[in-house]
Amino acid sequence: MMKNVTRNFLLICSSLLLLSCTTTNIGAQEKNPKPRPKDKVIIFPSDAIRVPPGGLSVIPPYSVRGKIRWRKEYGIVPSGPATGEPAFLPCGQHFVAAMKTTGQPGSFGRLTTVASTPDIPNIIIKGPDEGGYYVCNYIIPDLPRDTSLLILAGMGGTLLLPEVDRAPYYHTSPWIGGSQPQPPSGHTRVFTGDRSVTLTGAAPRAVVDFEMVYKPMQQGPR
Repeated sequence: MMKNVTRNFLLICSSLLLLSCTTTNIGAQEKNPKPRPKDKVIIFPSDAIRVPPGGLSVIPPYSVRGKIRWRKEYGIVPSGPATGEPAFLPCGQHFVAAMKTTGQPGSFGRLTTVASTPDIPNIIIKGPDEGGYYVCNYIIPDLPRDTSLLILAGMGGTLLLPEVDRAPYYHTSPWIGGSQPQPPSGHTRVFTGDRSVTLTGAAPRAVVDFEMVYKPMQQGPR
C-alpha cells in the first residue's frame, strides 16, 4: 500500500514538473518567437511608416490631403525666435487644420478644431520641390462625413485655434536664406487656399492646396 502511495506521489510530482517546464518553454517562445523564412523583416523601424516623397499612394476615405508651398526666395522658417539657424523640420512649423462651426441654432456659432497636423494619424512631411517652390505634403484622415469643414493652414501651435500664433518670426521677421526672406514693410506672411469641404459617400476625399505669400496687413477698425 505504502509503495503505491509513494509511486503515485512521484508520478504526480513528475507530471507537475513536466507541466512547469512546458509552460516556461511556451512563455519563452511567445516572448522570443523563432523567425520564419516568410516573416517580413524591417531593418529600420522608420521604414514601416515612411511616406513616399510624392505623398501617399492610397488615400483612405473621408480624408483631406494636399500641399503647402512657398517661394524659395522667401527662405526657411528659423528654428526659434532668436536663432540664426533654419528649422530642422520646416514642414513641422506649419499646420493644416479641419474646423467646424458649433453653437446653438440661429447663432453665429464658433469654430472648433476637428483635427490638425501634425497630430497622429495626421501627417505633414516635406515633399519634392516644385521648381522655385518648397513643398510640404499633408493628409488628415478619419474626418466626419456629411459635415461642412473649413480647411485652413498656418504656422505655430494649434492649441489656440481659431486664433493663430502671433510670434513675429512666423509672420514678419526675416527667415533664413532666400533673396526675399522678409515681407516688405506693412506686409505679413499669409496662406491662401482656405476653403470649405463636405465629405460624403459619393465624394469621400478632397484636395486642398495652400500657398504662403506676402500680403498687406489688415488694418483694424479706427
